[in-house]
Amino acid sequence: MTNLAVFNLLGERVRLLVDARKLPGRHAIEWDGKNANGDVVSTGIYIFRLETPGFVRTRRMLFLK
Repeated sequence: MTNLAVFNLLGERVRLLVDARKLPGRHAIEWDGKNANGDVVSTGIYIFRLETPGFVRTRRMLFLK
């Protein structure tokens, strides 16, 4: 199972982008800057976390309007 989520700097999940089984290989996901309620989030630094079986990656990203 693959999970890709966006969090704010307080550690609150802003949006879950992927929660599905994915085949190995390259995949592209585009975040539209909206939270789970469909509201556009504020400009700032966000964290994304990618989890797959045996792999976890957490990185910062800058969202600009």
